[in-house]
Amino acid sequence: MTDFQEMMAAGDFLPQRLMPWIIWMQIVLFLCPVVSCAYAAARWMILAQVINAVIAYCVFVSEGNNVTRLFGLGHLVWVFPGWMFWRDVRSTHWVGYRAYAAVASVTILISLGFDVVDIGRWIAGERLSVLELPAE
Repeated sequence: MTDFQEMMAAGDFLPQRLMPWIIWMQIVLFLCPVVSCAYAAARWMILAQVINAVIAYCVFVSEGNNVTRLFGLGHLVWVFPGWMFWRDVRSTHWVGYRAYAAVASVTILISLGFDVVDIGRWIAGERLSVLELPAE
């Protein structure tokens, strides 16, 4: 459990320029699916977030309890719910949900773009921490 607590504490040391994006993703890809769980895509997103958390934990531990560019690997499970959200944009569902589905699918697409670049950089050898730890 200590590894999990360390992973949660690592969020305090993410670069500040990333925080608005991370907060946005938490709202759009975690909170909103819980609120709109009447729709299949939202339920798939909740499941994807659980799988993402497990993958993130495994990556964190395998990277020596560090957040590296490989940390976004778990976001790849967002592809299926992202596709479902995109499909729901043109559905007959409630218009408010369709607007949310559009926002969620675009958010997923942007995040996956960042993740693919980061994973590529990790494969290319950039294995250092992305955290901004205070000097000791």
